[in-house]
Amino acid sequence: MVLGVDGGTSKTLALVADISTASIVGFGSAGGSNFQANGLSKSGKEIQKAIEQASRGLKSALFIEAAFCMSGADRPKDYEIIRKIIVGIGFKSSFSVYNDLDAILYSGQPDGGCDC
Repeated sequence: MVLGVDGGTSKTLALVADISTASIVGFGSAGGSNFQANGLSKSGKEIQKAIEQASRGLKSALFIEAAFCMSGADRPKDYEIIRKIIVGIGFKSSFSVYNDLDAILYSGQPDGGCDC
């Protein structure tokens, strides 16, 4: 299983995919998780809520990999803050943090890659 989180100022979405079947097996949504707009505590709570909803009914909430595409991830310091928020909510799987715009640029490439 892999996890994708799109954290924005107004909402946070989480999807869990089963890579063996290439299918979405979980979806969650919550309020905004941009720490710059909503604060550190609220950001963590909303990320956690979206992940819990997306993971509901799964045997395990451990993922092969997770990608957090987050609004507010603009500078190296922002990435560190977001990593601390994710670890602070008890997230145990391997993960990467990206700016939410990176996800849009990456998904728009015909070969799935990004020339950014």
